[in-house]
Amino acid sequence: MASCCTLSATHGHTWMQDHFHTKKINVLIDAQIPLYLYPFLNTTSKAKSFEYLRLASLNVIDALVKVDDTEAVNFLVTSQVIPLCLRIMETDSELPKIVCHAIFCICPAMAHHVDPIRSHAFAF
Repeated sequence: MASCCTLSATHGHTWMQDHFHTKKINVLIDAQIPLYLYPFLNTTSKAKSFEYLRLASLNVIDALVKVDDTEAVNFLVTSQVIPLCLRIMETDSELPKIVCHAIFCICPAMAHHVDPIRSHAFAF
């Protein structure tokens, strides 16, 4: 599974990583912009269009984690990102699973908040 993290880390550059720095990320976090991604992450439709929405939303979350900003990580840890990512890892296709796994690999603070016993018992 480490190769999945490497694959996502080397090929997962998004426009946010290339064009935003910590100060701009903090503006996005202060405005709670990532909350607008949750409906896309929460969809369970298997249609490709919804998978692409989930994937694009996950890439934004991945970019926030890669900036390595404490405020961004704290925001994500205290939000619904962790249970949403866990559900995606259990039910979605391979690519969204890889991005979710990479998010947890890159940000140990988020992975630390996952209870391994309860991780499979989320009721959605």
